[in-house]
Amino acid sequence: MDEYTVTTACGRSGTAVVRGAELDRLVAAVTAPRAAEPVTRPVDALLTVVGEFGAGKTTLVEAVVARFAADGGRVLKADSSQSETHLAFSGLHQLLRPVRGRIEALPLRQRGALHVAFGVAERSEAPDPMLIGTAVLTMLSDLAAERPLLVVVDGAQWADRASLDALSFVARRLADEPVTLLVATRDPTLRGLAAQEPTLTLEPLDRGAAERLLDLQPRVPAGLTRASILDQAEGNPLALVELARAAGDHDSTSRTIYGPLPVTERLGRVYADRLAALPAETRRAVVRLATVDNEDPSHTVLSWLPDIGDPVWAPAEEAGLVRRSGGRLRCDHPLSRLAIYHAAPAEERRAAHLGLAQLFGDQDPDRHAWHLAAATSGLSAAVSARLEGSANRARHRSGYAAAAHMLERAADLHPDRGESTRLLAAATSAAVLTGRLDSVERLAARTRAGTDDPTAAALAALQVGRLMTLTSSHNAAFGQLMRPAAALADTDPAAALEALAAAAVVRFYSGDAAQLYEIERLLPLASVPSGHRLGEREKLLAGWAGVVAHPDAADARFALRLPALAAVTREEPQTLVLLAAAAWLLDETELAARTYDAALTSWTSQGPLPDGLGGVAALAYLEQGRWARAQTACAELAAVASSVGLDHAAACAAATEALLCALRAAR
Repeated sequence: MDEYTVTTACGRSGTAVVRGAELDRLVAAVTAPRAAEPVTRPVDALLTVVGEFGAGKTTLVEAVVARFAADGGRVLKADSSQSETHLAFSGLHQLLRPVRGRIEALPLRQRGALHVAFGVAERSEAPDPMLIGTAVLTMLSDLAAERPLLVVVDGAQWADRASLDALSFVARRLADEPVTLLVATRDPTLRGLAAQEPTLTLEPLDRGAAERLLDLQPRVPAGLTRASILDQAEGNPLALVELARAAGDHDSTSRTIYGPLPVTERLGRVYADRLAALPAETRRAVVRLATVDNEDPSHTVLSWLPDIGDPVWAPAEEAGLVRRSGGRLRCDHPLSRLAIYHAAPAEERRAAHLGLAQLFGDQDPDRHAWHLAAATSGLSAAVSARLEGSANRARHRSGYAAAAHMLERAADLHPDRGESTRLLAAATSAAVLTGRLDSVERLAARTRAGTDDPTAAALAALQVGRLMTLTSSHNAAFGQLMRPAAALADTDPAAALEALAAAAVVRFYSGDAAQLYEIERLLPLASVPSGHRLGEREKLLAGWAGVVAHPDAADARFALRLPALAAVTREEPQTLVLLAAAAWLLDETELAARTYDAALTSWTSQGPLPDGLGGVAALAYLEQGRWARAQTACAELAAVASSVGLDHAAACAAATEALLCALRAAR
């Protein structure tokens, strides 16, 4: 095989050599002409490389990129960052920035969706995730028509959810295009992109490969030092290289080589030692560089960092902490930025964040709030409020994961316990719309642990239950919902009805008679509490819960109210979906289809349809003979559900579509 010199760092080019088999496979998969593929072999539109920290993923990706570009292909690349995980569409923005001029050639609605997602245009409603995915697909297809295209996402475990969702949408539609997506990630359970095959897993190097990598270092370790490095590195290429370099800096064998030090600790000490050895001015510059995010506008931060030609960088470059190439200055390795950042004294990190916060000021309120929060060590209501404002803007762009993270950080910073609980509750609500049950459970647990208010604790449990309705754990979901319903019946009947409405969905799926008994027992207590007057939505939920839990015994008067209710809630897609489901269950098929039409037209959230009954929409369309619309409803539900890991909802959509196809074939 060819031995590619990926960078000037011998350790990294050495990793490419010892990872020869994996590199051969990737290069062959990426560079193989699509037209020459035999019809019996599936086309790999997506390739995923999985490996732990320092396994050599970036090295292999850069080697593949170099070969692909040398062969005349175009490359679009995004280097994900942990600090940008919660910034909606930041990865997509970085990926498309080199070809941003092509956005203007997109159809109007696709162009508008990307402009809103990237924050360069304002709209009253959130961008449609399907429009964004379609816009990206159009751009990549147009680019690939000119020459083969390689789209790379490195460090995908840090990529923001909104970008991964868009790329996952694209990846499923690239089979016939000369486009390859190459994803490198540390997380083997990453949903969406990395969940698809084929996957190349970078296992730890065996003893022979590790020995060869050490032999390629500028100063080859020997004796007890070599044995200790081999033992403690556990086959991790970055650990081998860094420990060999550290050992070479000492004239005698360190006594610490005999200790059972974890590799991560050892590497942390390496970076801390190098950072501490720098001149003060150089150290401050390196910490500043490590603090800057890719999302921070480069034209702004350039004035804040020393010029690339400034001699202040020389000691850091000699220490292997930074490198200058292609007119750019960066940390030596994409992952070393984190090591430098955490090795720096806390006061220097805070000072760097404060400098960035002042730099952005009013010109970028989100970046200002982000860095100001990172610079704050104590409590601050003012900083908390700024983060809440950023969360609201992220929510407006459908960046629910970003909103949840910012609201959680805002809760940590707020000095008032009640306000902190409110912010955690808001974070939990935002997390529900990401479809990530683990995140919702963690935030709900934090809410319960931080408050003495039983209502707040019950509401947190309700949020967990709402999302659990879209899983196959019917009994667990039902119990999770009925506990807050009972606890809230007297103090917050509106919330109790929300819980009962969600529990009714579980009963609809399970058909469990005991669950029906529990709902019918508690529903009157929540619907007519002593001294409380219910609003229209609460009355709707009370009737709706009864219909869904037991359609055969539904009150006919509720069916008579449905047309009027649908007319006054045309701008509320969540309520419209509830009404449409009730109409279908009550055999009002025509009204159900019309109401679903209105709901699905205005629905722009990234999350699944409320309460997981989107499959009923397909059945309503089916009964009217609207085959294409029924199939589209199934596809939309399945795509959204699978993208957020809601396996039961995805299976429901698949089963509905299978029924649709069978009935259509029988016509």
